[in-house]
Amino acid sequence: MHEPTVAEVLTRAAARLREAGVDTPEIDARLLLGHALGLAAPALILESARRLAPAESAAFAELLAARAARRPLQHLLGAVDFHGRRFEVRPGVLIPRFETEWVAALALTMLDELAAAPGCPLRAADIGTGTGVIAITLAAERPELEVVATDSSRPALALAAANARALGVARRVHLVAADLGAPIAAGSLDLLVANPPYLAAEIIPALAPEVRDHDPRGALDGGRGGLHVIARILADVPRVLRPGGRLVLEIGDEQGATARALAAASGLTAIAVHPDLAGRDRILAAACPR
Repeated sequence: MHEPTVAEVLTRAAARLREAGVDTPEIDARLLLGHALGLAAPALILESARRLAPAESAAFAELLAARAARRPLQHLLGAVDFHGRRFEVRPGVLIPRFETEWVAALALTMLDELAAAPGCPLRAADIGTGTGVIAITLAAERPELEVVATDSSRPALALAAANARALGVARRVHLVAADLGAPIAAGSLDLLVANPPYLAAEIIPALAPEVRDHDPRGALDGGRGGLHVIARILADVPRVLRPGGRLVLEIGDEQGATARALAAASGLTAIAVHPDLAGRDRILAAACPR
């Protein structure tokens, strides 16, 4: 009996993932098959008539079963692309989302607007770094930048360290096991960036299985209403930022007004809420008074 062709496998796999409730069954099937075959997903178009070897069919069947059971695609692929770079991901550490790329992009713009003293590099912090995508992106894009990256999770710090080494910025990304910004010296930062837990605790049981069952609860749960960690960060911002320093903070899609009020209560200025591509609240930006 002949093994199925690439085209046949993709059709069947997409149907199975659709039945399992996966949002993007065709895309996921193509990415998983490309991973099993060691091919970029677009190359599968040219290989549509190719028949899979038995070992290839077995490898893909294992990946497909795991995805149908709603294991995250990124865990099965072992990596995620973020701002033009490939980052390793592992179970137990928050999977970076596309929306967080907007946070990194705005943070880079803020860095360009900040004036550093001659010979004195800018200093930033990424609070709750997770996989390290924000801290590493900032360091990779701005070669003079020093970044402190904190996280209370040891597995997250180990993964961030591996990503920093792989992307050549380990000397300038300083990883610290800590609760938020506790170890950061007063007035030492030009920029503070964070993607904190901001989901309301009460909605977490209703999340998609990929998120609810596989992302660490501590990286999602912002307490009742979702603002507990955001409020703690905003209260500490005036301590850690130098005068004129900037804040870039990812927030939930209905938290703009409340986050803006919390920032104002902390004495911050130039407060703005930036939307994502769907027009929903996504980023709080602010400055420390000069």
